[in-house]
Amino acid sequence: MKRILRSNTLFALVGLLIHISGAGVAVAENQPGQIQLEQSAVPVTTPSQIAKQEPIQTAPSTSVLDSLESQASANVDDNTTSPIYTNNSTGSNTLTIDVDNPQTLLGQVGGFDITSNLRVSQVYTDNLLQDKDSEIHTFVTNIAPSLQFNKLDGLNRYNMNYQFDHRNFSARGRDNITNQRLSASGLFDFDIRHRLNANINYAWLHEMRGRDFSNGFGDQLTEPTSYNVLNVSTAYIYGSKTAAANLIFDYRISDINYDSVYLDELNLDDPIPDTDERFDITADREHQTHTLASTFKYRLGAFTDMSLRLTYKDTDYDTKRYNQASLNNREYEISGRFAWQGSAITTGYVDVGYATRSYSDDARSSKQGIRWKAGVLWQPLTYSNVDVSTARQIYEPKGQGSYIENANISLAWHHNWLSRLGSRVAVSFNEDDYGDSTRKDDNRLLNASAQYQMRDNLKFDVSFTHHQRSSNVADMRFTENRLSFNVNYQL
Repeated sequence: MKRILRSNTLFALVGLLIHISGAGVAVAENQPGQIQLEQSAVPVTTPSQIAKQEPIQTAPSTSVLDSLESQASANVDDNTTSPIYTNNSTGSNTLTIDVDNPQTLLGQVGGFDITSNLRVSQVYTDNLLQDKDSEIHTFVTNIAPSLQFNKLDGLNRYNMNYQFDHRNFSARGRDNITNQRLSASGLFDFDIRHRLNANINYAWLHEMRGRDFSNGFGDQLTEPTSYNVLNVSTAYIYGSKTAAANLIFDYRISDINYDSVYLDELNLDDPIPDTDERFDITADREHQTHTLASTFKYRLGAFTDMSLRLTYKDTDYDTKRYNQASLNNREYEISGRFAWQGSAITTGYVDVGYATRSYSDDARSSKQGIRWKAGVLWQPLTYSNVDVSTARQIYEPKGQGSYIENANISLAWHHNWLSRLGSRVAVSFNEDDYGDSTRKDDNRLLNASAQYQMRDNLKFDVSFTHHQRSSNVADMRFTENRLSFNVNYQL
């Protein structure tokens, strides 16, 4: 049964947007990024530039550290390695060319500065469905305009964003999709010791055939599967920005709902048995996750800090898989983090913790063990750097097993050949172990890209990606090559 929460949360989002606009408040969206090897990233950002960046949550933290952490924690098997396919367009380690690049204002409304951006991409892939046999060649045209509304009201910040993303596939018109995202966020600075960071975003998305839940049988679907995602997060921060110690208490909720896809709508060779009720294959994917966490953060020096974090996560699924035990689970984790930034040569972090995951149904195996995330940005020259990241994390399953345990490592080299011309070469290795299942996957990705900043508001990049998956399940193996050309223009 589909939750009524889907419509209610949409009304809540609209209400918040109206409230923020009327109150004249401004917020910066703070979504975690994911590794996107297809996206060019030319990185010459010096330690002094890193130190000048002001984080939205607590000091000291920077976008460089966040992007390194994003790369380490990303699950490549979630098919988020290309802006053509990803459902979250937050970037990875996108350190920009070292030139002035001011945003051009379209105007102001209610005290909000309005800016816009247009991204146009042309991609060629030789394996649209990521299938070992049915390798469909196609061109993909991607048009993605966006609008941003920002306001700074004293120490408070407010932000609203709207993104439109249309993708047209030349080989299969039925694969054409349009995604939309709407978000609002705010940083409220009440006084010297009390701050609140709030974020809400709602997205209308599509899962491409052959990805995520349809790995290995994308040709059985007649079209991409549409779904909606609601994410709400709040973080209360106690302690002044200049204090050595801060306490952070945060709460997050994530709700995922799929549009129904029935068994008799699939392209199946075997006949569908006659039943009184149609079987919805997406019903057991819908779930809601609540996360509570508290963090003690202590600044050791001007650009170093350490923290201790306790996290509780509760995930509830609407429906059990057919003839299988419930996937409802609870998770506890304790982790410690050490981060440094802006040193003469390196910036980085190390996050190590221990987690336990248990299920409401004893038929599913519990999971406990060490998890980690780590990343280092090494800059031997002002115009060249190397970043290395690694992680071991647990994710919700994609149709098989009780969970996905992902271990990955990535290496990237960024170099500026001229003031407006740069390149990036990256390689990533990922292992996915599906708990309570025999399936094991190995993913290898290689990416090379070049970026040219023609003007302050106009950027071109070309990219090539090779993705190969090996698996002990034959239908999950594939090789894909992608070539893309992207234009990014700030209106």
